[in-house]
Amino acid sequence: MSKKSIEKEFNICKKSLIHNRLVIAVKNTDETLIAFLKPICFTFREDMPEIPILMSKWRVENPTISAGMFKVTEERTISWLDSLVLQVDDRIIFMIESYDGVYLGHLGFTNYDESRNTIDLDSVLRGVKGMYPGLMSLSVLALMAWGFEKLNIDNIELEVLSDNITAIKFYENIGFETSKTTRLIKVIKEDEEKYEVAKNQLASSNDKYYLRMVYTNKGII
Repeated sequence: MSKKSIEKEFNICKKSLIHNRLVIAVKNTDETLIAFLKPICFTFREDMPEIPILMSKWRVENPTISAGMFKVTEERTISWLDSLVLQVDDRIIFMIESYDGVYLGHLGFTNYDESRNTIDLDSVLRGVKGMYPGLMSLSVLALMAWGFEKLNIDNIELEVLSDNITAIKFYENIGFETSKTTRLIKVIKEDEEKYEVAKNQLASSNDKYYLRMVYTNKGII
């Protein structure tokens, strides 16, 4: 698939839910339906009004989801969705919705690389704990299956902080393998503290790294 084709597909997915009925079924190992993946759309304010509140709450409760630290507000979340998700042509985030209409978390795709036909897994977060054991693994597998079958992606990649051992083991259990490490440096900008890729990749004490992990489509999904 070309980059334009990927962007067109994502744009269709992000249309109003009134016109867009795309959902990805998440099934248990016994094929029991446990949830749907519902794309966050341009009209989320009207069609999914609770999303900014939930995403803000989950972000505060799960600070390791990203390398940045900042004051989380509903307004900031709305701005992020508008400018850094919906207006990014090769990025899409799906809400994980139980069959009885409860939002449980989210995940998505971003950064399509046409030269290698790869895309990054993005914003994987379980917001509601304790419901449906294995939900996140099944949701990731369902999204990857859509990526391989509908988008014809060759490989799916992701970045995770090297000290997030729980996340690393989660992805390894799914089948991801570490392909590269990148040294990071702490940067403080106004009201945000974040880690960025260091120009000097020579190791030093107290380093923090991104691990780049990859899942190759082996026809097992």
